[in-house]
Amino acid sequence: MTNANPYHFPDNPFQPLSDLIASHEEWLMNQILHYAKRQGYAVYTSTLAEAWRVSICGLSTPLMEAIAENAGIQELTPHPPKTLDIGTRFGILEAQRHRSRGITIELFLGLFKYYRQSYLDLIEIGQFTQKQSQHYRLFIHRFFDRIELGFCGEWVSQNTNNTIRELQAENRNLANIKNKYLTLFESLSDSVFLLDKDNKIVNLNTSAARAFTELTVPGSLYYSPEPIELELPWLTQQVLNFVNSEQSEQRYETQLSTQTGERWFEVKFKRMLDVSGKFTGTIALYTDISDRHQADRDLRQSEQRLKNIISTHIHGLVVLNQKGQIIFANPVAENLLNQKKEDLIGTYFAVDTSGKTTEIVLEKFGQIPIILQVKSVEIPWEKEMAYLVSLIDITSLKQAQEKLQILYQASEQSPASIVITDAEGKIEYVNPKFEKVTGYSAEEVKGKSPRILKSGHTTEQEYQTMWDRIASGKEWYGEFKNKRKNGHIFWEYASISPIRNLEGKITHFVAVKEDITQRKQNEALLEYQANYDTLTALPNRILARDRLQQAIAQAEQKKNQVAILLLDLDHFKQINESLGHELGDELLQEVAQRLLLCIQKSDTLARLGGDEFLILLPNLESLYDPENIAHNILQILKTPFEIQGEEIFISVSIGITLYPDDGLDAIMLMKHADSAMYQAKNEGRNTFRFFTPKINQQVQTRNLVQKYLRHAIFQNELYMVYQPFIDLKSGCVVGAEALMRWSNPELGQVRPDQFIPIAEETGLIVELGAWSLDRACSEVAQWQELYDYSLWVAVNLSPRQFRESNFINEIWATVKRYHLSSHCLELEITERLLMEDIPDAKELIEQLHNYQIRLAIDDFGTGYSSLSTLKRYPFQVLKIDRSFIAEIPEDPEAVSLVKTILGMAQGLGLKSVAEGIETAEQQAFLQSLGCDYGQGYYFSKPLTAEKFRDYLKRYSASRGNG
Repeated sequence: MTNANPYHFPDNPFQPLSDLIASHEEWLMNQILHYAKRQGYAVYTSTLAEAWRVSICGLSTPLMEAIAENAGIQELTPHPPKTLDIGTRFGILEAQRHRSRGITIELFLGLFKYYRQSYLDLIEIGQFTQKQSQHYRLFIHRFFDRIELGFCGEWVSQNTNNTIRELQAENRNLANIKNKYLTLFESLSDSVFLLDKDNKIVNLNTSAARAFTELTVPGSLYYSPEPIELELPWLTQQVLNFVNSEQSEQRYETQLSTQTGERWFEVKFKRMLDVSGKFTGTIALYTDISDRHQADRDLRQSEQRLKNIISTHIHGLVVLNQKGQIIFANPVAENLLNQKKEDLIGTYFAVDTSGKTTEIVLEKFGQIPIILQVKSVEIPWEKEMAYLVSLIDITSLKQAQEKLQILYQASEQSPASIVITDAEGKIEYVNPKFEKVTGYSAEEVKGKSPRILKSGHTTEQEYQTMWDRIASGKEWYGEFKNKRKNGHIFWEYASISPIRNLEGKITHFVAVKEDITQRKQNEALLEYQANYDTLTALPNRILARDRLQQAIAQAEQKKNQVAILLLDLDHFKQINESLGHELGDELLQEVAQRLLLCIQKSDTLARLGGDEFLILLPNLESLYDPENIAHNILQILKTPFEIQGEEIFISVSIGITLYPDDGLDAIMLMKHADSAMYQAKNEGRNTFRFFTPKINQQVQTRNLVQKYLRHAIFQNELYMVYQPFIDLKSGCVVGAEALMRWSNPELGQVRPDQFIPIAEETGLIVELGAWSLDRACSEVAQWQELYDYSLWVAVNLSPRQFRESNFINEIWATVKRYHLSSHCLELEITERLLMEDIPDAKELIEQLHNYQIRLAIDDFGTGYSSLSTLKRYPFQVLKIDRSFIAEIPEDPEAVSLVKTILGMAQGLGLKSVAEGIETAEQQAFLQSLGCDYGQGYYFSKPLTAEKFRDYLKRYSASRGNG
């Protein structure tokens, strides 16, 4: 049916909808009849047909009027028909005339929803865009909402005012219920979906929208009487499976992909039914249980690990329930109990469950009874408490105890001293021979360390080496020079062995010792006669050559240098012949004593024969050491000797050679030293000569360095450079090390390793040290003014500075002069300083610590510092020498050393600094080991004061931007 539309406004965006309604009145009536028949209203069809025909016209006309009245308005708000039009246009009067045939206004209103649906269906057959369809459907809903509201109000007003009030109250209740429902729906933390009977999503809450969709508005705003355009295939499939199962509700766990990744959920489905029990849709509830699921999984894995440990344990292990029944047994327990696990499960096993260790005897048919050590502990097992029982076969131990009694009698009657200690080295047993040899009774030494016999001749390092070996489970053989109770020294040859229990743990140590005092005295006499000069008591040629060969071997291994000085007294033959051999012998003895004053304990002075002496300098630290010793010898011999009333002057000619420059073996070095010595004699005697021109040239250069260094401070030739410390974890600059540099107009740039040793030897280092400390403190004071974060400066200290009486006061005065906090200054002390015999060194370091000045031990690992050394001093920082850092992470030995040093620092609570970092790999590796700070060319080379301030400025700018 096609009618002309009297309400035609081309500019109206809803005009296509108006035209479609005007041209499809017949279609609309048929559509309504279709719905009526489908819902069981066929009996009223003929009666209502005419009324519906009238009503279609009555609805279409005001609908088109509403479209026309809202022309040009994008968001239409349709005007409802006037109350006067309800009866005439909508066919209500026609329906009332048929009340006697069962057509009530209530029935008529019940069918009203199909009018709405018919107009919505009409939109579907129109050729509209998706956006138009959405707008037109919204318009239809709003129109009919108002029609229903207006119609119901008019109809009710015709009957009774009470009914109006009831309907209004019911509407308010329904609105309140709806609001409460939506509030509850949105407040749920679980994800909730509502689906219609066709498994289409009609509603979801905010939790669901955020978890499973990209929607950005609360889920409840998607509430609509129609399915929303949201497709979640996994949800549709899960709901379909539930609906097909015909269950009223369903629950299970599953893993799903969410907007934040894979998560575990507990899923609950429930059918929705109307008042008649008819299926209307599904509620889907998803509760996030990822944390609980992970905890359950961790628990299961923990229980499985426990089972694996028990199954593979070397001892027998069984698990008992609270009733005392075996619920698990490992293979070792099966063997000990002589039954398969299947036979053991469920059987009762009576043990003490109080945690005490007990012993039981098990009889095995046809076998020797075994003795088991039993202990139980309560553990969780498969969600219940149970007892884990350990079964240790101690049969062999008991047999050993019987044998031990025999051994005890043997040790009591042994001709050798026997000492047994516990694992900590405390004496538990000594035999009668020990009491006889040492003079101590058993009661006097029990509970004490064997070091009660310590004489002081065995070093702590030797004791530690012995202890490390036996503690590692190995035997140690060696000799001790011990002291008896009466104070007499005696020698013992000892064999010390560890004793293990059945579990392989070291529980005791046994020492078997023999008194070898007489033998050692005989050997010492023979050795002395073979290796020492009887006149001067110095090593002779044989011992000197042996020590030289040893020094060469060690130098070859460690890549060190060795020096020898060959000395020949000038004109000694004339003195010997003119004054007699007796006086000559006394002169040689006096010369030997003066020469000993010129060398260190680690050096060797030997008399090769006649008036010829040899000085051996192993592990040469500086090429200038031989020259210094030679100068000292020449100087000390200038003083005349007073012998038998005679004043005797004697000088010496010295030849110096170096390994490996001048020879690779003892013979060649001695030969070249002899040549150099004769060269000294040829050049006038009372002097020294090096074998090579190169060394001579270096000596001359050293003399120039010493000469110009004395004036370097006053001529402003010295300056400081600063190399930053970097926090390896954060990458922040935390401070810098102050390093001295020297530029001389004649010598050019002089390396620190050239002038610092000379400054040490001449005592100039005290003056240079005070100057460098002043410059460093002045510089760090400027840093504090320029930048808003705390930095510190590190300054090296010399052993010579520690010998100055006013040393501490000068440092503190410098700090106060620049108004610095003591935390801004770090003093670096080398291992060498700790090893030197400096009076009150420990007290001086303690004073610095009391001033809260940071103390660092420098170049750690290159000397002989031990853990005990570190513990004695209040250091806060440990610096790892660059020689170790250079080899990591490629060299396994270097890696092991660095790990050990860092572990030591961390164990003592010291901050660690790695020197000489040059690569990103070294930085990353040290950071992974927990090293605190780094320093090296990878971060920055040493910079002058001005360039370092620029460096800090750039760093501060980047820090501010970050």
